[in-house]
Amino acid sequence: MNASPLINANLSPAYEELKRKITEREHIGNHQFIKILKLHRSYPSNLVNEAIEMALVYQVYHYEGVKNILLKLLTPETKHQPLDLKDSPELGRIEVQTPQLSQFNQL
Repeated sequence: MNASPLINANLSPAYEELKRKITEREHIGNHQFIKILKLHRSYPSNLVNEAIEMALVYQVYHYEGVKNILLKLLTPETKHQPLDLKDSPELGRIEVQTPQLSQFNQL
């Protein structure tokens, strides 16, 4: 593999550290790192950078892990609103008994 594009790429320290960690662990580390760099083709660079930095914090040193972090960054967090009980106040009075776990040992 011709490494000159990597030498001249002027990558941030996070990229360099991730490349080093990947190549220490895998014999196909350069291939994994190139796949990570190719994420820039499909995703915003700022999010790829953030995913790489998070991967280092989480000690995730492979393409699939970095891509998973990236996809998580792209997925909006769902916020749930509390249930409004004014139209159904009887729902607020429902109580659920705590199960007796010992009964499951009798199966």
